[in-house]
Amino acid sequence: MAPPVLSFTPATASDIPAIQALARKIWYACYTEMISLEQIEYMLKRMYSTEAIEKELAAGVFWELASYRGETVGYVSCEFDKQTREVTLHKMYLLRELQGKGFGQQLLEQVKRRARELEAETITLRVNRHNEKAIKAYQRAGFAIARTNVADIGGGFVMDDYILTCTLSQNRRGE
Repeated sequence: MAPPVLSFTPATASDIPAIQALARKIWYACYTEMISLEQIEYMLKRMYSTEAIEKELAAGVFWELASYRGETVGYVSCEFDKQTREVTLHKMYLLRELQGKGFGQQLLEQVKRRARELEAETITLRVNRHNEKAIKAYQRAGFAIARTNVADIGGGFVMDDYILTCTLSQNRRGE
């Protein structure tokens, strides 16, 4: 039996409320063991305000919604730098109840497809250093830890992350 498949659609400004609701649900389900509730709320307000998402969309950050059986269950956002030929994966989130079933890999494969279409050479992302499940999933998908990064994000909070990279092979389209 074939695994269930996600469908993808580009997000627009009209999808912002759905993205915000999904982000809130995912972050509270997944991050309370890694960061404080205060930091979760701070980051949600900072990263998912209507103004922040509108600004990203206007700047060319590509947001895409993932659906399963007609319900939006996840999203990705990424940005392409033509000079460095690099896609930065800013956000990749999936409802907790669907994690561990191959859906996360489908999200990542969608990012890789998009990166290849743009003729990117690498994908870079950051992941919380305590998010062992995500780190292992990224490593299985060909990413390697390039360095650590501790960034002051204001409000008395920091992001304590690994920066991961994946080199894309342009001649292997199905990868």
